[in-house]
Amino acid sequence: MAIRSLKNGTFSRSLLVGNAYYVPPVTVEYLVIAGGGGGGGDNIGGVSAGGGAGGYLTSTFSATAGTSYTVTVGGGGANGGPAQAGTTGSDSVFATITSYGGGGGARSNGADGKNGGSGGGGAGDKPYS
Repeated sequence: MAIRSLKNGTFSRSLLVGNAYYVPPVTVEYLVIAGGGGGGGDNIGGVSAGGGAGGYLTSTFSATAGTSYTVTVGGGGANGGPAQAGTTGSDSVFATITSYGGGGGARSNGADGKNGGSGGGGAGDKPYS
């Protein structure tokens, strides 16, 4: 049987070929956003630096009928306690596509933020209170 059903260069429905159905791949447009990083703590329990935003990826993906794809939604990182850096956010995953969690914010006294999808903020010097 000849393939006759085309719409904009892609199959518009499954086709019966002999005794079996052919199901064409499906193009999926995705947006994968990871969890943001937690803020870093200052010397007295406040926040010294903001956490970085979770990374994001967007494009298209050719999905195959009957195939399972892993989807993981990454959570945000925790804020740091007094004089502790925030934790990095969790990665988000779709199939083989991984978006990295945001970096945790720096602890007080001039520390650097952590690496991530978007790095965490750095802290300035702040005297102990």
